[in-house]
Amino acid sequence: MNLQQFRYVKTIAAAGSFSEAAKQLYVTQPSLSQAVKELEEELATELFLRSKVGVQLTEAGRDFLVYAQQILAQTEQLKQHFAGKQVHDFTILSQHYDLLSAPFLTVVNQFRQSCQEFHLIETTTQQILAGLRDFTGDLGILYLDETNRKILERHFAQEGFSYEVLGAFATQIFLRKDHPLARQKVILREELAAYPQVRFKQEAYGGVSFEEDPLAVTAGGLDLAEEMARIGTNERDREISSVKSQQTSGIPHDTNLPEAACEVPLQPTLYTNDRGTLMNLLVQSDAYASGLGIIGGFVAEHICLRPLADGTTHQLVAVFNDRRKRSEMAEAFIAAVKESLV
Repeated sequence: MNLQQFRYVKTIAAAGSFSEAAKQLYVTQPSLSQAVKELEEELATELFLRSKVGVQLTEAGRDFLVYAQQILAQTEQLKQHFAGKQVHDFTILSQHYDLLSAPFLTVVNQFRQSCQEFHLIETTTQQILAGLRDFTGDLGILYLDETNRKILERHFAQEGFSYEVLGAFATQIFLRKDHPLARQKVILREELAAYPQVRFKQEAYGGVSFEEDPLAVTAGGLDLAEEMARIGTNERDREISSVKSQQTSGIPHDTNLPEAACEVPLQPTLYTNDRGTLMNLLVQSDAYASGLGIIGGFVAEHICLRPLADGTTHQLVAVFNDRRKRSEMAEAFIAAVKESLV
């Protein structure tokens, strides 16, 4: 089956006869009939009802023509695309960062004559990696730190990805400007225990969740991930369950967990997958979020940043699939991001 046969069927159906179609296609009627016969044999179905006065499409022929016309139309679009030397789209897959809008618009303005569509998609870490693997994204933007570096670098190596560091940032706490903690110059980890945390929702991958937020989920000021590592695998379920139940009931306990964890009621963790929603939750509540600490525009009018004492340093990186050549637009975007961070 080939495109020429698709064109034959389309022309015959429109002309109503093999003889007229042969004239329009500038082929002999026997060769046209033979081509259609071979197609019908391959499909094991009859496409035309033949008579002395002409031909009619069968039901199967009608169905075939619908698909054939779609394929022919897409083929024509493909030819026009490459004839015009125009890039169809440019796609950035990213975690949720306010800083990317300006560099993105720089690329749009620079390449608007040679590219039809520009996409800046904020999504989960897993979707970023899947999009790079499937070539639907030109590059991915995410962060690396001591908690996710090993697993992500191992994943990059398996998929043939590489990354370029765009900048390094200390952990910042996002608060509304009249938040009780906003008066402080630096925030201690235990001071956050009295407030809800807002986080971006992530899928699990191979039993591991690719968290986007630098600060781990906490229970009354206790970093559960750190404490589970400290007390060991065999006891962690019993100890953490004990901490949660005693925090909510007010019953004292004699474990080795920090005393501050027993004194503050367990606060809820709020999840969203939308950056705008996260900012609204911060503005309308005493909740906090953690991140790289880069904000601008109207967000800066309502949100303030405070450094976390003893917080870790994170790298913002651009990830590429090395099986695909970096585009000129990707290079321009990376340059624009770096310039914006100076």
